[in-house]
Amino acid sequence: MLKAKLLILFISIGIVGPFRIQAYSAQNEENWELIDETNTESYYYDTKSVVRPSKDIVQAMGKIITESQEKTDLIEINCEFKEFRILYSITHTADGKTIEQESPLEWELIDEESASAILFELLCR
Repeated sequence: MLKAKLLILFISIGIVGPFRIQAYSAQNEENWELIDETNTESYYYDTKSVVRPSKDIVQAMGKIITESQEKTDLIEINCEFKEFRILYSITHTADGKTIEQESPLEWELIDEESASAILFELLCR
């Protein structure tokens, strides 16, 4: 039973993930809130994309913009264990060409000095 549920989850992420990311990327830019910046990167999250599929889990769309590319992620945070993972990610060049796609990555502990830590503080209060 658990294997069947996991299979359905992974299939839905693989099928729906790219469409969800493209839909959020095309929506109003005012939903994207800047959460961190470095000399080379800007980190945003979509305030309208936040969902809580369970008590300790929160999901949101995130975006990292550099001079040459834009990476949009469907991020999942485990508020209880202070860890995160990318459920789906797509990277485009400045001219819109897709250069990389990833789907479910392993859970990672949130680094206190990262944009993920800021997102954790915003979404897991």
